[in-house]
Amino acid sequence: MKKMIMSLAVLIGAAFVVGCGAEDVGSAPVVRVSASQREKDVNEKAESTLKWLESMAPSERQAALSRAPQIAASLKETTDPGIKSRLASLGLNL
Repeated sequence: MKKMIMSLAVLIGAAFVVGCGAEDVGSAPVVRVSASQREKDVNEKAESTLKWLESMAPSERQAALSRAPQIAASLKETTDPGIKSRLASLGLNL
């Protein structure tokens, strides 16, 4: 009888451990962001990236963008006309 109770307890414990968060394994929490907040975040990131690019020589800038194409991709998302004109003045028509 004692073995049966222990076996049942172990089975329940194992089922609990296996089932805990099984569907959330490896996934980040979903965060809902409004379109205006997303636009603001994109423009803030583009502004800081632009300052970083402006601090470089043209050859360094091109090398950085070729090594990390995701930088150019994130800059393409900006909607701020001021940032776009500054990018154009650097020769970055994205």
